[in-house]
Amino acid sequence: MNAFDSQSTFLPQDDFQSDGYAKPLEPGRKIGKFQNFTLVRSLGRGGMGQAWLAEEDLGRGRKRTVVCKLLPMPVQDDKKSMDGIAKTFDLTSRLFHPNICPLFGMNEDPDYGLFFVMDYCEGGSLWDWFQKPENLNGIALSELLPVFRPIAEALDHAHGMHIIHRDVKPQNIVFALRDGKRIPCLIDFGLAARISAAMAMSMPTAQACAGTPQYMPPEQLMGEKEQDGRVDQYSLAASIYHLLAGRPPFEGNLYSLAVQVMQKVPEPIPMLSASENAAILKALSKAPADRFPTCSDFLDALAGNGAGSDSCAGSVSQSNLPSPQEISSAVFQSVSPTFPQNVSQPVFQAFQQSDPQLGFRSFFSSGQYCDPVQTVTWPADGLTLQQAYDKTPSGGTLLILHGVHQVQQTLVVRKDIKIIGETGDRDSVVLQGGRGNVLRLESGFSEIRNLTFRNVGVDDFFSGSAVLVTASMSKFHSCRFVSHTGIGFAALQNQADPIVVHCTAKKCGNAGFFVGQGAKGKFTQCEALENACAGFQVQGKGTEPTVENCRFQDNQHCGLLVQDGAGGIFEHCTFRRNGRAGIRIREKGTEPTVNDCTIRDNFQYGISIDSKAGGTFRGNHLFGHKNLFGQRDWCIDVAWLYVLLFVLPIPSFAVLGMAGGAVVALLCCISAAIYQKRNPRCIIRINNSPNF
Repeated sequence: MNAFDSQSTFLPQDDFQSDGYAKPLEPGRKIGKFQNFTLVRSLGRGGMGQAWLAEEDLGRGRKRTVVCKLLPMPVQDDKKSMDGIAKTFDLTSRLFHPNICPLFGMNEDPDYGLFFVMDYCEGGSLWDWFQKPENLNGIALSELLPVFRPIAEALDHAHGMHIIHRDVKPQNIVFALRDGKRIPCLIDFGLAARISAAMAMSMPTAQACAGTPQYMPPEQLMGEKEQDGRVDQYSLAASIYHLLAGRPPFEGNLYSLAVQVMQKVPEPIPMLSASENAAILKALSKAPADRFPTCSDFLDALAGNGAGSDSCAGSVSQSNLPSPQEISSAVFQSVSPTFPQNVSQPVFQAFQQSDPQLGFRSFFSSGQYCDPVQTVTWPADGLTLQQAYDKTPSGGTLLILHGVHQVQQTLVVRKDIKIIGETGDRDSVVLQGGRGNVLRLESGFSEIRNLTFRNVGVDDFFSGSAVLVTASMSKFHSCRFVSHTGIGFAALQNQADPIVVHCTAKKCGNAGFFVGQGAKGKFTQCEALENACAGFQVQGKGTEPTVENCRFQDNQHCGLLVQDGAGGIFEHCTFRRNGRAGIRIREKGTEPTVNDCTIRDNFQYGISIDSKAGGTFRGNHLFGHKNLFGQRDWCIDVAWLYVLLFVLPIPSFAVLGMAGGAVVALLCCISAAIYQKRNPRCIIRINNSPNF
């Protein structure tokens, strides 16, 4: 994947010092806080700085191929710019769609500062495809439609979450290889434009701008504040135009481009029909209000189906265009959206005051603004929750109204759908179940937001949890899970791979979160509080969740329990005031990776590692308090070593005399040394800081 080339960069191609790094970047160099990223080769430079293919060491011999995008140091030194970039990263990391390349996180290196880590799409970019000699004069529309259809759907998904890409172009459309198929994916969602703008302000030699001028609409080129998802629609149309015609809609230097974008209409593409040209020209309209409502509507019109194809039958003439002065002063006033029927006046007023730089409708982080045509409201019309779900179309939204609602039977989800609490406050929208699951996700790309799931539950991993994910790549955001006798949230079976963000499991009768039977999942900024067993339990070979920036506190057994050969990555988490241990690792083959966590004030051990278990521990901060064997944070089968070293030798002196006792004591010491050497040898401890 090389999304950085001459079309995507306005930066000088000089040495590493232009980016302010202390050392040059080169293949084989290790970077990151724990030096666990090995650079393989450069992917180029562009609007986000330098991009490198890298290999990430996940511990226990596991590795994965990723892309590391390093920011120039002048940008990192600008606090205001970095605050904006961090905020944009937080927004875009919530995107979950099969055609959006996922972000894994941010990391830091002492020589290179902050860098982004994202998935590597090994199938190349759309620009690479276009650069083949046979395609330089244009690619057939029939070949492009299957690529751009899912990209349009991904953009509409992001716009529904109030996020704009702002730099849609062929270089930012790449192909992931899944099950032998090439799946188109968008990269650099919202980040490239934000970082490019920061570079222009902080690097005198850079001429970067927020976006790529060949594909930018008038309102973006002029820096107007009123921008929405139709910015991306214009860029999408400009990209399609470029690939069809073999050239972008307008060419020239930045000033020339600006004049053309404001005043001219692109020439029709000879190889297209009148209706196809009309669809592209409508999406390239100067005023956002003259474009299609959504990117998918544009693709429907271009393909010759749907309502959009009838609305663009006419052509756009040069004489009908306003002057640049008229555009700059008046035309962008038309982008203010009409009052949506499914939100209240106070909420809409808050939307109008939202920050346009964070994306269209950025205020609605809860995601309750949705298309009324695709939305089913519940409770309503005497429907059960399952009936309301059945009535909701795939890709639509099931909007749950304010209140505590009794759920008589488990809601089983098997299609792409959003289930959202109306108010944005999870505590005010509650789904109350009985002894079984309130919600069970079995398939589909579902998104669940701003809801509390509560049941009586039973002591059974499968049927007693409040929420169960078995075979679904779903996303949960700002939810609460409560089960009086069971588990709050459970992910089971190896197909389960949920994303869980800003969620809480509290006062559950069993574990707060449970991941088992080979499931995966990513848990970010979650809390497990006051649960009867573990706050977070991982169980079973092949079970390897990723847990970041989470808090586990006041759980009766332990904050984290990993057992039965499970693994996982746990970073930047806090374990405090838990019963037996902050972290407990049990049984042979259990080897999690624990990095940069804080473990303190737990009532027996900070970290308890039972016989033959192990793990990798880097950069953790351990604070001893109220531990059973004095102020000891690490317990590696301490009880057995205690018996070997102190209990057995003492009576042997009385029974066998001095000589016999000395022999027994020596044998015990040798046994303890051998035991200590053999059992914890899989434990790697780097830069951990016990503070007593």
